[in-house]
Amino acid sequence: MTHDPLEGRSVGIALIEGFACHLNSQQFLFVSGDALGDMLALTPEDIGGFAAHWLRLTLDRCMGDGGTYRFRRDGAFDAPPGSARRQLPHGPHLQPRYNNSLNGDIARVVDPLEYTLTSPTVLNRLLDWLTGLYDQCEGRARHWNIRLHPYRTPANQDEKGNLAPEGLRRDGVTTS
Repeated sequence: MTHDPLEGRSVGIALIEGFACHLNSQQFLFVSGDALGDMLALTPEDIGGFAAHWLRLTLDRCMGDGGTYRFRRDGAFDAPPGSARRQLPHGPHLQPRYNNSLNGDIARVVDPLEYTLTSPTVLNRLLDWLTGLYDQCEGRARHWNIRLHPYRTPANQDEKGNLAPEGLRRDGVTTS
């Protein structure tokens, strides 16, 4: 069962329609963390529990350059219109080399998302909000395949973080 964070709030529906209009026209949307937390009715405890997951990401052992600088987990969800979203079985993530010159053509398997990340309030409300926003952008409810791969790349004064060693995203995803 999913939770509709905008349920019963006509101002919330108007807000998501405004966000969708902006996203369609500008091709980006910025919502501050505080504003999103308020819209999703999140408590500081909800947010703290969600944030703690970034400290439990595990080493990505599938980097094409042998790098040991990225920590991540991976998961996928199926979200058909009118039905509850469900998490798909864990498996490899494969991108063609022309989309990802560093890690393409490698069936990458990283540790799965923790149950304590996928079941609580924050992720469920966020995914509900995002699918509602994207449905609004599309003008109709769509069937969404959601790939979720939180990652952390440590950096400090002595070591620069290597956020995107594969370069600019070229994953071939379209909106049609």
